[in-house]
Amino acid sequence: MYALQLDNNYFKPTIGPVEVHNVLLKIGIPPNLLGYNYIVTATELILNNPLYLHTITKGLYVEIARRYGTTSAGVERAIRNAINVGWLHGDLDYIYQLFKNCISPKRGVPSNSLFLTRLFHYFNSVEFE
Repeated sequence: MYALQLDNNYFKPTIGPVEVHNVLLKIGIPPNLLGYNYIVTATELILNNPLYLHTITKGLYVEIARRYGTTSAGVERAIRNAINVGWLHGDLDYIYQLFKNCISPKRGVPSNSLFLTRLFHYFNSVEFE
């Protein structure tokens, strides 16, 4: 089991679920998908403890699975599905604005870890303020 230390230097108390919901809706991820709630929870966990970015599979997914009573593989799959749906049906201009040079049409949909990392950096940047 991984022991993660909380680093309060990264946490911005003004960022809550509402801001995360707004961004996900703008991206085009519908709230009826199970992965939507997992992404909201993942973003909150990462904002509170950025070390989760280094243990996404064995730390973050396990914690989300524990909270929702499912498996870490199910969490990963649901998040990947939500990201794919957002990419196929979402606002591409907003997606490119949010992800900047992290994505390209040639490479396609970003990985779960790239998506969550970019959300973390977006909420901790001047762009969000």
